[in-house]
Amino acid sequence: MRIGVVTTSYPRFPGDPAGNFVAELSVWIASRGHAVEVVAAGDAAADDRCHEAPVHRVPAAAELFYDGGAPDALGGKGAALAAARFSARLTREVRKRACHWDGIVAHWLAPCALAAALAAPRLPLWAIAHGGDVHLLRKLHLSSLASRVLGRPAVHLNFVSKALQEAFALAAGPAGDKLVARSSVVPMGVDLQHFSALAKTRSSASDAWAKPLLLFLGRLVPIKGVDLLLQAVAQAGEQPWDICIAGAGPCEQALKTQARELGLTVEWAGEVHGAKRDALLARATLVVIPSRPYQGRQEGMPRVALEALAAGAELLVSDSGGLGEIPESVCHRVPSESVSALAAAITAIAGGARAAYRPGHWLEDRSWDAAGPRLLPGL
Repeated sequence: MRIGVVTTSYPRFPGDPAGNFVAELSVWIASRGHAVEVVAAGDAAADDRCHEAPVHRVPAAAELFYDGGAPDALGGKGAALAAARFSARLTREVRKRACHWDGIVAHWLAPCALAAALAAPRLPLWAIAHGGDVHLLRKLHLSSLASRVLGRPAVHLNFVSKALQEAFALAAGPAGDKLVARSSVVPMGVDLQHFSALAKTRSSASDAWAKPLLLFLGRLVPIKGVDLLLQAVAQAGEQPWDICIAGAGPCEQALKTQARELGLTVEWAGEVHGAKRDALLARATLVVIPSRPYQGRQEGMPRVALEALAAGAELLVSDSGGLGEIPESVCHRVPSESVSALAAAITAIAGGARAAYRPGHWLEDRSWDAAGPRLLPGL
């Protein structure tokens, strides 16, 4: 089959974390013998020579998909108009190319799945909801309309967490009942072989590191709760950790100011890619994902949680959205927005508390070979 992949985020250069799970799923699709063609947001500066599949870029403002992300950017001046223009260009590009496709895999319901459904209504469509898209549709009061557009039998809808599915069902109301009833809940896959190799690196090099590393890895936007993490580290008092915040986004300067005022020594690594990102995951003793509900939005299923577990790190998460669906046998979990609980967990882990996780436990169903057929049934 000839499969079109329609997405906003897609890696712009080797090691780019933006949309890397989309690229990995595309590689898995190709490994099944299908021809893949990608339509993604970006511009002429993107270097797509690293991809085996052809990539067609649709011009978009960087802040919509590659900096803070559309759900946060749309509050800014002119962002709504820029998003509408991008959606129109995306729909035209999909319509132009879809005549050569046998099916479409669309990441993010808005704008990608909607663009695909409108541009090529007769093609099978696998639509994958990741989180920000569900929030965006609800914010714009378009969930019911989206349900009607995606309600045809040829559409298979997947959510990366049960919480996300429930949020969409609530927002869509009766118009979404049939669509949600036949949807699935499957998190994105992860390259277990790659990240398990990082665990071996940790085991062989642990004695060379002076202190254990507490790592946050993600966008610096309000929903990620990095401000809560800084408060918790300060509240925990004297700790044995090196603290690293790896990421970029609109909250960066405010967070740096907060850390200084709290008297914390933090390494601000910026956005990390490729080998540097792997090195941080290989070194991290503890990866923290302190996400919070924000303006009606909750987390989907951040893939860094799966990567951290595969790499052998301890994982500390809040119970926001899909994070609450990770078994407590493999992670430490605290109530979202509870700084005191987060501080207590950090202290306990510093003192030797460990989750029951062992390589191969729970994650075995998260490899692409296991997740792919469930994400894209019938492909």
